[in-house]
Amino acid sequence: MSNTHDDTGMSPASNLTGGPVSHGAGFELACCQVGASANAIWVSAAELIYELTGEPGKVVRNTITFDVEGTTIDVDLLNGAFALKKDGKGDPIEGRKAIDLLMKWKGYDFDQAIEYVIENYSLDHAMAMAKDFGAMKVQMLSERMSAKKGD
Repeated sequence: MSNTHDDTGMSPASNLTGGPVSHGAGFELACCQVGASANAIWVSAAELIYELTGEPGKVVRNTITFDVEGTTIDVDLLNGAFALKKDGKGDPIEGRKAIDLLMKWKGYDFDQAIEYVIENYSLDHAMAMAKDFGAMKVQMLSERMSAKKGD
């Protein structure tokens, strides 16, 4: 029997709720990172729809669907992509992230969407969401430019 195990043969448990580092182990747990990633706060598109409408949505696999005043909004729970279709007509309007949803669903410009987040959540939320949205847009533009060069 090993000196590092108890009578059951199991290693001592790590406290996942207390802090990011297991005592005496010298490693940081991925679930509890400290620093910039711990402060990355934002509101998902699905959370935003629920808070604006009170509509809980219907979940099927990785998609949550909201039916709001003649508009159907599908949100992919894995990557935040959404597709909204007004009155069941035409092609869906697609996008990603809550800031993009505010702009495409509610008709806000970027400044209005950020102001909404500041007023209803916090400046920290707005800064994190704006940075995340900006990075996403830059990546999309970069991919589009690379695709054009490859043609």
